[in-house]
Amino acid sequence: MTTTKRITYTLLLAVTFIGTNASAQDNSSLSLDDQPPGSGGPPPNVLVAVDNSASMDSELLFPTLNGTLYWQRAGSSRYRFTKSNGTFYSDQGDFYNYSYLFPNGCNDDGYRDRRVYCANGGNFDNAAPPVEQLGFTRSARYNKAYFDPTVTYRPWIGYPNADPQAALSDPAIGTTSMNLTNDISSSKNNERFLVGPGIYIDANLPIYIDGRWQSYNRPVTFQNYTEIGIKYFPATFFLPAGQALPDNYSRYNGSVFGGKGPNGEPMRSYQIRPSNFSDDAEGRRQYRAAIQNFANWYSYYRKRSLAIRGAVTTAFDRLPKVRVAACSINEADSRASAGNFQAMTMRSLESASAREAFRKSIYNIDFHSPLGTPNRPALYDLGKELENNKSIIQSACQRNYGILFTDGFNSGQVNDIGDRDSDGYRNAMSDIAMRFYSDLNAPAPYDTQRGQLALPAGCPDASLDCNPNLHMTTFGVTVGLNGPIFGNTTAYPQANRQPYQYPPPWYVDDNLQKIPSGGMPVGGAFEIDDLWHATLDTHGQLLNAESPEELTDRFTQTLTDILARESTLTNASASSRNFSLGTDVYQTSYAPSNWTGNLVAYDAVNGDATPNGREWSAADQLTGFTNPAQDTRLVVTDLRRTDSDSGGQVDSVRFAADPVSYTREFPGLDPTTIFYLRGYRGDEQSNGGNMRNRGNPVNNTVLGDIVHSVPTYVGAPNPALYAGRFQDARHPELTAPENNGLYYNPAAGRGFAVDNAARTPMIYVGANDGMLHGFDANTGDEKLAFVPNAVLNGIGAPDTGLQSSQYVHQYFVDGQSTSGAVFVGGQWRTMLVGGLRSGGRTIYALDITNPKDFTRANVGNIVKWEFRDPGLGLTYGDPVIARLHSGRWAAIFGNGYNSRQAGARLYIVDMETGQLIRRLEASAPGGGDTAGRNGLASPAVLDLDNDHIADFIYAGDFQGNVWKFDLTSTDPSAWRNPAQPLFRAVSANGDPQPITTAPVAIPHPYGSTYGAMVYVGTGQDVLSIDDQARGANSVYGVWDPAVFSTSDNVVSPSARNNWSVSRDQLLEQSLRETQDRRSLQFRIVTRHPIRFGTSADNTYRGWRFDLPGDGEAILTRPIAALRTSRLEFTTTIKGRNACSITRSGFVMALDLASGGSPDTNVFDVNGDGVINADDNLQLGNGERATASGVALSGGSAGTLARLSDRSTNTVRLIGGSTSGGDVNILLSDVQSSGRRSWREIRE
Repeated sequence: MTTTKRITYTLLLAVTFIGTNASAQDNSSLSLDDQPPGSGGPPPNVLVAVDNSASMDSELLFPTLNGTLYWQRAGSSRYRFTKSNGTFYSDQGDFYNYSYLFPNGCNDDGYRDRRVYCANGGNFDNAAPPVEQLGFTRSARYNKAYFDPTVTYRPWIGYPNADPQAALSDPAIGTTSMNLTNDISSSKNNERFLVGPGIYIDANLPIYIDGRWQSYNRPVTFQNYTEIGIKYFPATFFLPAGQALPDNYSRYNGSVFGGKGPNGEPMRSYQIRPSNFSDDAEGRRQYRAAIQNFANWYSYYRKRSLAIRGAVTTAFDRLPKVRVAACSINEADSRASAGNFQAMTMRSLESASAREAFRKSIYNIDFHSPLGTPNRPALYDLGKELENNKSIIQSACQRNYGILFTDGFNSGQVNDIGDRDSDGYRNAMSDIAMRFYSDLNAPAPYDTQRGQLALPAGCPDASLDCNPNLHMTTFGVTVGLNGPIFGNTTAYPQANRQPYQYPPPWYVDDNLQKIPSGGMPVGGAFEIDDLWHATLDTHGQLLNAESPEELTDRFTQTLTDILARESTLTNASASSRNFSLGTDVYQTSYAPSNWTGNLVAYDAVNGDATPNGREWSAADQLTGFTNPAQDTRLVVTDLRRTDSDSGGQVDSVRFAADPVSYTREFPGLDPTTIFYLRGYRGDEQSNGGNMRNRGNPVNNTVLGDIVHSVPTYVGAPNPALYAGRFQDARHPELTAPENNGLYYNPAAGRGFAVDNAARTPMIYVGANDGMLHGFDANTGDEKLAFVPNAVLNGIGAPDTGLQSSQYVHQYFVDGQSTSGAVFVGGQWRTMLVGGLRSGGRTIYALDITNPKDFTRANVGNIVKWEFRDPGLGLTYGDPVIARLHSGRWAAIFGNGYNSRQAGARLYIVDMETGQLIRRLEASAPGGGDTAGRNGLASPAVLDLDNDHIADFIYAGDFQGNVWKFDLTSTDPSAWRNPAQPLFRAVSANGDPQPITTAPVAIPHPYGSTYGAMVYVGTGQDVLSIDDQARGANSVYGVWDPAVFSTSDNVVSPSARNNWSVSRDQLLEQSLRETQDRRSLQFRIVTRHPIRFGTSADNTYRGWRFDLPGDGEAILTRPIAALRTSRLEFTTTIKGRNACSITRSGFVMALDLASGGSPDTNVFDVNGDGVINADDNLQLGNGERATASGVALSGGSAGTLARLSDRSTNTVRLIGGSTSGGDVNILLSDVQSSGRRSWREIRE
């Protein structure tokens, strides 16, 4: 890598502008924001129409016209299920149809939970007999609706496990049940099976015929169709003869009976009876689990009408941030006929009561009447509701979606729509969809507010939704149905893969012959193509589910697609805008559409983050593999062997497909899932597998989204850092072990810094693919990936893990890391310590001394420890690395939020061993405001005498307290516990001001004889904007003279012992006025002089500046620029308007000692590239003043980088804004001339 100019650099402002201030809401826990920042617009409206036609009552799902099974005459007297090519017959000629497997009476017998097709059902009321010849009807291999022993069936949300001895036919009604543990022998008319010519009754099988039960000693058939009673055991399933039982049936030892496939293939039947499992504890356990699983399938998934209710409620329950209304297609048809388009009730699913009400509305849909399939009128009704029901659309920038679930072909018509999509056919489903996509007549006042929808990047690409006006996007979900074109990858492969690039030939019949243009006919397989056409026209999607479990997957996939679209509407939601510096700038981003991320590098002077302006892109290089031989990644994890918290044994190993090591502790991490997580693409759905797709044609990567983690640059060790001998200034009698290990000897040219001067520079960043990634900073090649033990359970969880097609975004490795040189084990090493933010409750440490050691042979030496403790919450804070007076090196961090033990506390952990040195409480455990809604944020270390040893630690908590921890003793047990409160940040109204960033602690600007100054900003970004009230925030400079080197003539020793500061003891600085220059807004702050002292009159214990913006907050650690005697910080102002979360902010610079306006100019006000007296601002009274702040143009910033150029005495802040533009602000870096006057006003 080459650069045109070398610049000295430091890291500035780890700023992520996401949240605003809030007071505590309750005494339980903080409602942490669980989703990355999105567009901020109103939640989308999702209108669902569920098919409740009679075919939904079927218990069979075959690849036929309507999913049922046809016993078809194939010649003069022979009947068959399949054609000569092996495919199933569908409604052709002389046939009988099978729809049921468990005949249990009729709905017209006074019940509503039996069979819709029954007695008067014509050819659709038949039950397939439980005989060997039809064994395939009771096999999930052929009948996709049937019980699959490899699948775990869960009850509907809010319902219990089914009772195997009284399994309900429909739990929403609950009047009919079946005992699945006993043989069933019924002779009732409506509980019999239909046996047709050519179907054989097994030998010795009891049947009811001619008014009595009897059996035959040989297989028999009937010349005519006959309904008979048959004795059968209901909890029976068949598998192909070559398919073994799953592992959860390992104790099955019963008799195995024969069966047949549709073309005579050999099958085996299995009955879930207790006698068929071994008579031991494991056998009995397996039986109970198997019969319970079968009972759950029977009650909750046996029929399409059951499965769809479970799928819809489960999918929406996982995605609460939508507004939803649902109805049946026949309800919608009735309303459309009556012109009643104000009937749907929208529910916002953010509360438990709203979700329960929505679930109840789905469970109670009428699936028990012989109704048709009016899909076109149903879609028309959804669109008309949007136009007429004024409770639905709430904003001119609100997305609206119509989802149609159907298991059959349309039976209804809508006239006078016309040919809206110009395909030559009128009044088709696609025309109805286009009517509400291109010509939605929104209700007032939104009818005149056009062009408000944000558009995705890439428009006018035909595959993208580039309509800026209010409209309805159509989605469809079918059950095992294909059309002549849709799903026909043999005849139309390109149209199915890339329909926008290769448009399908609308429309053809079953023989692939063109249907005459004109009015769109009704009925037939082309109706599925028409629904597909409707989704393509409106940029939705049609998904086909072939089993109950796939139904949930597909519905969840649809909703995930919808919410991902909501999250990619603006650049603000598509980039975390986090920056770091090496020689180059390193910027992260993420794409919510598929939860991928990127890290790019570009030259700090001449480059940018665009494809043409960057030097490398991690996403372009980390694209995964389809050939296992291409898997060369080094991915390590901590496979600890104990479940202890602090000090658990660490086992640093490769994260590889080892079924023994992983599945024992983490059941979801089977070899296939691990292989997927390592980057294998062959099992993704797009490649014929069943795992979640990653990447897209634009960003085809397996790198997960990088949201809050800021890149950490680790280059060559700084030779000057520990060049001299270690000497404890507080305890000079101690011998420093560091002096036994040479860090740097400039004369001899040797030592740790020299040995590692040429090591590969690295960038480390966390991603929500569950890994901390280490990239070569020069090339972007991934050298290392680390999976913390704390996320192993989550990343591979069967239903919610990263591989699941039902995946909904989760945080995993989303926290910040820090690195530093430490002396452990008698030698200098470079260690990296990091947390997970809301991804988990752990802090980890890696040895990253030299990337050349990132090899398989050295895997055991990379992961040093993971620290857990019952009092440790979600690790939001940034850990620090420090040397203690005891001679040990330590990782120091706050307990974060929502710990299982109430309160705020500081952890000090041995860097070498990961063992807890001391846990220091920030107050009495469980007392007062520390209960539940509190936690300690990032700490700051004060080394008052510059001996490289931590003397004091300062940290703030969510209740606004600033705590001081005295670490000056060599004995950790002597450290004061609980800690001493130094200050509490409260607003002018007395409301607590949360502190979520690290303070800055430095020797006092007047010199260390004055003690220390602690600078802290308030505000938070950990709660959702919807869960917080805006509050006033401030920045404080708090004087702490109560440190060991304080001069007695400043503050008496007795006063030092209990030193504390309150808001009214601080000098107030305030916004004087704002002025606009060059379309930028500049702030002018007062400059009141300060006198430090302990008396009440005319002296202060520091200063305060209340941020003037509504909800303005400080979300990252300020910078104490000692050279210029300035405190630099960045603010964000986050709010919500009708269409977005708005972000703005300021870069501020205040005097370190007084908090007032700096005495020299800071900003290039006139834009001439030079900062001098010409940049003064003139006040109304003629007074000249310096600017103290400048607004960020076009939004707020992400993490910025601070480049110091001593040749011009300037500092440049570079980065990106939430509007997608660049931040490039010039500051002066001239040494302050005002220090003498400060000393003159001391007390």
